Amino acid sequence: AMMDMAKSIKVNITTLMNESENTKSKNSPSDYIVLAIDDSSTDRAIIRKCLKPLGITLLEATNGLEGLEMLKNGDKIPDAILVDIEMPKMDGYTFASEVRKYNKFKNLPLIAVTSRVTKTDRMRGVESGMTEYITKPYSGEYLTTVVKRSIKLEGDQS
Repeated sequence: AMMDMAKSIKVNITTLMNESENTKSKNSPSDYIVLAIDDSSTDRAIIRKCLKPLGITLLEATNGLEGLEMLKNGDKIPDAILVDIEMPKMDGYTFASEVRKYNKFKNLPLIAVTSRVTKTDRMRGVESGMTEYITKPYSGEYLTTVVKRSIKLEGDQS
Protein backbone atom coordinates (compact mmCIF):
# COMPACT_ATOMS: atom_id res chain seq x y z
CA ALA A 1 0.00 0.00 0.00
CA MET A 2 2.88 2.35 0.74
CA MET A 3 4.26 1.85 -2.75
CA ASP A 4 0.93 2.75 -4.32
CA MET A 5 0.74 5.84 -2.19
CA ALA A 6 4.24 6.85 -3.19
CA LYS A 7 3.33 6.35 -6.84
CA SER A 8 0.27 8.57 -6.61
CA ILE A 9 2.27 11.25 -4.80
CA LYS A 10 4.87 11.16 -7.55
CA VAL A 11 2.16 11.57 -10.19
CA ASN A 12 0.72 14.57 -8.33
CA ILE A 13 4.11 16.20 -8.04
CA THR A 14 4.71 15.74 -11.76
CA THR A 15 1.32 17.27 -12.54
CA LEU A 16 2.06 20.19 -10.24
CA MET A 17 5.45 20.70 -11.83
CA ASN A 18 3.92 20.79 -15.28
CA GLU A 19 1.28 23.25 -14.17
CA SER A 20 3.86 25.62 -12.77
CA GLU A 21 5.97 25.29 -15.91
CA ASN A 22 6.21 29.05 -16.30
CA THR A 23 7.12 29.79 -12.71
CA LYS A 24 9.72 27.10 -12.18
CA SER A 25 13.31 28.03 -12.73
CA LYS A 26 14.49 27.28 -16.21
CA ASN A 27 17.42 24.95 -16.41
CA SER A 28 18.71 25.57 -19.88
CA PRO A 29 18.34 28.38 -22.41
CA SER A 30 16.13 26.17 -24.57
CA ASP A 31 13.52 26.31 -21.77
CA TYR A 32 13.03 29.94 -22.73
CA ILE A 33 10.55 30.52 -25.52
CA VAL A 34 10.48 33.66 -27.63
CA LEU A 35 7.81 34.24 -30.26
CA ALA A 36 8.82 36.41 -33.22
CA ILE A 37 5.95 37.92 -35.19
CA ASP A 38 6.86 39.56 -38.48
CA ASP A 39 5.38 39.32 -41.96
CA SER A 40 8.84 39.63 -43.49
CA SER A 41 10.66 36.31 -43.72
CA THR A 42 13.90 38.30 -44.05
CA ASP A 43 13.30 40.07 -40.75
CA ARG A 44 12.40 36.78 -39.06
CA ALA A 45 15.60 35.26 -40.43
CA ILE A 46 17.62 38.15 -38.98
CA ILE A 47 15.97 37.66 -35.57
CA ARG A 48 16.61 33.91 -35.78
CA LYS A 49 20.28 34.50 -36.61
CA CYS A 50 20.73 37.04 -33.81
CA LEU A 51 19.10 34.88 -31.16
CA LYS A 52 20.55 31.53 -32.21
CA PRO A 53 23.68 31.90 -30.03
CA LEU A 54 21.44 32.24 -26.96
CA GLY A 55 20.15 28.73 -27.53
CA ILE A 56 16.57 29.69 -26.73
CA THR A 57 13.50 28.23 -28.43
CA LEU A 58 12.20 30.54 -31.13
CA LEU A 59 8.66 30.31 -32.48
CA GLU A 60 7.57 32.32 -35.51
CA ALA A 61 4.34 33.82 -36.76
CA THR A 62 3.73 35.89 -39.89
CA ASN A 63 1.13 38.33 -38.54
CA GLY A 64 -0.54 39.46 -35.33
CA LEU A 65 -3.56 37.25 -35.82
CA GLU A 66 -1.44 34.13 -36.24
CA GLY A 67 0.69 35.19 -33.27
CA LEU A 68 -2.38 35.66 -31.10
CA GLU A 69 -3.71 32.21 -32.06
CA MET A 70 -0.34 30.63 -31.22
CA LEU A 71 -0.31 32.43 -27.90
CA LYS A 72 -3.86 31.47 -26.96
CA ASN A 73 -3.62 27.86 -28.12
CA GLY A 74 -0.01 27.06 -27.32
CA ASP A 75 0.75 24.66 -24.49
CA LYS A 76 3.47 26.93 -23.17
CA ILE A 77 3.38 30.68 -22.79
CA PRO A 78 6.38 32.36 -24.45
CA ASP A 79 8.75 34.26 -22.16
CA ALA A 80 8.76 37.21 -24.52
CA ILE A 81 7.32 38.24 -27.86
CA LEU A 82 9.09 40.23 -30.56
CA VAL A 83 6.46 41.90 -32.66
CA ASP A 84 6.66 43.96 -35.84
CA ILE A 85 4.31 46.96 -35.97
CA GLU A 86 3.35 46.99 -39.64
CA MET A 87 1.80 43.66 -40.62
CA PRO A 88 -1.23 42.50 -42.59
CA LYS A 89 -4.34 41.11 -40.82
CA MET A 90 -3.37 42.52 -37.43
CA ASP A 91 -0.68 45.08 -36.72
CA GLY A 92 1.62 45.11 -33.71
CA TYR A 93 -0.35 47.71 -31.77
CA THR A 94 -3.60 45.76 -32.11
CA PHE A 95 -1.77 42.56 -31.23
CA ALA A 96 -0.36 44.13 -28.06
CA SER A 97 -3.75 45.50 -26.99
CA GLU A 98 -5.36 42.10 -27.60
CA VAL A 99 -2.68 40.28 -25.59
CA ARG A 100 -3.06 42.70 -22.67
CA LYS A 101 -6.78 41.88 -22.42
CA TYR A 102 -5.83 38.53 -20.92
CA ASN A 103 -4.86 38.51 -17.29
CA LYS A 104 -2.36 35.69 -17.72
CA PHE A 105 -0.45 37.73 -20.32
CA LYS A 106 -0.45 40.92 -18.25
CA ASN A 107 3.29 40.80 -17.55
CA LEU A 108 4.39 39.13 -20.75
CA PRO A 109 7.25 41.15 -22.28
CA LEU A 110 6.16 42.52 -25.66
CA ILE A 111 9.04 43.92 -27.67
CA ALA A 112 8.17 46.09 -30.64
CA VAL A 113 10.63 45.69 -33.51
CA THR A 114 9.90 48.39 -36.04
CA SER A 115 11.18 50.89 -38.55
CA ARG A 116 8.82 53.49 -37.10
CA VAL A 117 10.92 55.86 -35.07
CA THR A 118 8.75 58.85 -34.19
CA LYS A 119 7.80 59.77 -30.66
CA THR A 120 4.14 59.24 -31.56
CA ASP A 121 4.87 55.66 -32.63
CA ARG A 122 6.70 55.00 -29.37
CA MET A 123 3.79 56.46 -27.41
CA ARG A 124 1.35 54.24 -29.28
CA GLY A 125 3.59 51.30 -28.52
CA VAL A 126 3.57 52.07 -24.81
CA GLU A 127 -0.18 52.70 -24.81
CA SER A 128 -0.91 49.41 -26.54
CA GLY A 129 1.15 47.55 -23.94
CA MET A 130 4.62 47.17 -25.45
CA THR A 131 7.37 46.79 -22.87
CA GLU A 132 10.35 47.48 -25.12
CA TYR A 133 10.86 49.26 -28.41
CA ILE A 134 13.59 48.27 -30.86
CA THR A 135 13.93 50.33 -34.02
CA LYS A 136 15.22 48.87 -37.29
CA PRO A 137 17.95 48.68 -38.29
CA TYR A 138 19.28 47.33 -35.00
CA SER A 139 22.44 45.49 -34.07
CA GLY A 140 22.22 41.81 -33.26
CA GLU A 141 23.92 42.61 -30.00
CA TYR A 142 21.22 45.10 -29.03
CA LEU A 143 18.41 42.69 -29.91
CA THR A 144 20.08 39.95 -27.87
CA THR A 145 20.53 42.28 -24.89
CA VAL A 146 16.89 43.37 -24.90
CA VAL A 147 15.64 39.79 -25.25
CA LYS A 148 17.93 38.52 -22.49
CA ARG A 149 16.81 41.32 -20.21
CA SER A 150 13.15 40.68 -21.02
CA ILE A 151 13.26 36.95 -20.36
CA LYS A 152 15.74 37.36 -17.50
CA LEU A 153 18.22 35.00 -19.10
CA GLU A 154 21.42 35.32 -17.14
CA GLY A 155 24.70 35.76 -18.94
CA ASP A 156 26.55 32.46 -18.95
CA GLN A 157 24.65 29.26 -18.53
CA SER A 158 27.46 26.85 -19.26
